[in-house]
Amino acid sequence: MRCSYATDFPDRLRERKRYILTDPKTHEVKLVSVAELRLSQDYFLVRFHEITTPEEARRFNGWFLEVDARRVPDDTAEGEFYYFQLVGLAAMEEGSGRAIGTVTGVIPGKAYEILAIDTPEGEELLIPFVTDFVAEVQLAEGRLVLKRQR
Repeated sequence: MRCSYATDFPDRLRERKRYILTDPKTHEVKLVSVAELRLSQDYFLVRFHEITTPEEARRFNGWFLEVDARRVPDDTAEGEFYYFQLVGLAAMEEGSGRAIGTVTGVIPGKAYEILAIDTPEGEELLIPFVTDFVAEVQLAEGRLVLKRQR
């Protein structure tokens, strides 16, 4: 399978032997173990013991390749976060504390990441994950504080 990077540490992919494939639409999961992994500059190729044919591999197009969060080292610097830590946070407005929505995803980018936030009205907001828009990330409180936009 050909996969896109969503990590700043691609060399760590070699350290893992087990992953979780997750369908972002249905949340179906499949546990997989690495048979072979090759890194390139823009993507990586991985073959799993549990997926043996090209036809079966195509079924997983668009799925996320994830790791068990309990096995991720806590080695981020101040102000850095893993994507999985941000998903599920309640987005609040700075000052008023008004609920904006819930972070449902992080879209990787070359210059910065984009936060996908679902609002109670059913809309999706795309907010750049930069200090001009994000005031504070409060992991312990389960909140992401957004700056009030004028």
